[in-house]
Parts: sequence; C-alpha cells; structure tokens
Amino acid sequence: HEQVDLCMKMALAVANEKQRGEIRRTIKEFYKMWGKFYIESGKKKQAVETYERLWNLDLADDEKTEVRDGLLKIWAGKHTSL
Repeated sequence: HEQVDLCMKMALAVANEKQRGEIRRTIKEFYKMWGKFYIESGKKKQAVETYERLWNLDLADDEKTEVRDGLLKIWAGKHTSL
C-alpha cells in the first residue's frame, strides 16, 4: 500500500483539479476493492489496514459511515461487501 500512497501523492502533485478528483475516486475504489478481496480471502488484518487507509482519505460522510460499518463487521467477525 505504500507504493499506492506514493504514486497517489505524485499524481496529485502534477494533476489539475479535475484530474485530482478522478484520482481520489480511483484510489477510493482501489482500496474498497482490496478491502473486499482481503475479507473474502479471510485476511482480516490486511482488510483492516486497507479500510484504515481508506478512512484517512477525503471521504464524504456516507463513505465514512460505510467504512466504519465495514471495520465494525470485521472486528465482529462478520463479512462485509464495501
């Protein structure tokens, strides 16, 4: 995930405002996809780390609620489909 974060920072540094929005949306979807993959693979630790990275992005309130609920389900031992 460190490589993704580094690439995201580099891309955001050279992008215009429209491109920055698209980069942020793409990164959010990337982390959601990997979080779901880790959950389905039984890799809770990686799923939590991925959702925590997602949490630290610029999320709308509904997205934060979705991530929070996903984390709570992981901690409770239930699967989620973020």
